Amino acid sequence: MSLRQMTNKFLNALMIVGISLCFLYSVYALYMAGVRWAVAKIEAAGAKGMVIAGFYSVTQGEVIRSDDSCTLIEYYYEWDGADYRKVLYGVSDDYPVNTKVPVVYSVGMAMGSCLVVGFYRKHMLICGISGLILFVVSMVLKVKRKGK
Repeated sequence: MSLRQMTNKFLNALMIVGISLCFLYSVYALYMAGVRWAVAKIEAAGAKGMVIAGFYSVTQGEVIRSDDSCTLIEYYYEWDGADYRKVLYGVSDDYPVNTKVPVVYSVGMAMGSCLVVGFYRKHMLICGISGLILFVVSMVLKVKRKGK
């Protein structure tokens, strides 16, 4: 295998990784938008939660505690009617105390193990920007190589 072929394969792989990271961020952004839309519908109806397809539930939680060590979120669990708490060990400045946050959980998830929508937004944004940079760099390098 020649150096030219190896370089082309590397640039193709770089492009695929970039597209994949951008796609991952796009899916996460659609997920956040869909859950926020569901929470807006829940608030408009005055309900505590919404069951989607009998398997997933969307509700609105509240940040009880937020400090340097963890963030504590209390949310309503649809299937037994109790309030549970989720502890997130990661500092997020986006969630001060008394902030309302969308929460998603499924039937098979244990109590206290929900998905807090938007908590990883900054990390996913960095992932999407990195993918865009990788894609653009690989395209520029491919165009430069074809110009020679």
